[in-house]
Amino acid sequence: QTYMNGYLANQIQRCNDAGMPYALYVNVRARNVIEADAECRALYYVISRYPPKLGLWLALQTNATIKSVNDSILEVYYKYLYRWGLGAKCGLYITRKQIDTITWDKFKDRFYLWCIDDMNVSEVDDELLTPEMFEVAD
Repeated sequence: QTYMNGYLANQIQRCNDAGMPYALYVNVRARNVIEADAECRALYYVISRYPPKLGLWLALQTNATIKSVNDSILEVYYKYLYRWGLGAKCGLYITRKQIDTITWDKFKDRFYLWCIDDMNVSEVDDELLTPEMFEVAD
């Protein structure tokens, strides 16, 4: 049976009511290509029901430490994302340490990168923290 998070449906309904486009993110927990394929098939239910205009972010939570395994998992995900029309709107939501677990040069032209390492707030330019950063263009 397909599981749907009630909070997701509520949040997306609120975005739709406000006329605000949204992106989705998914935790990638697959340890091999078979599990990645199964995750993608389950993800399709959400994507088909709630197509994200702003794309999809993949949060890597795989335990695989071998680059070739992680690369293969990302290849499976990209194949599906491309097929669903999200090939130009997908990104990786990962830490600098996780970048070392994939061959980034292989994916840099296919995925956006959102590096989520902790930062010292005193080192961040105040201008980066203004609300304009989060505004959605018309």
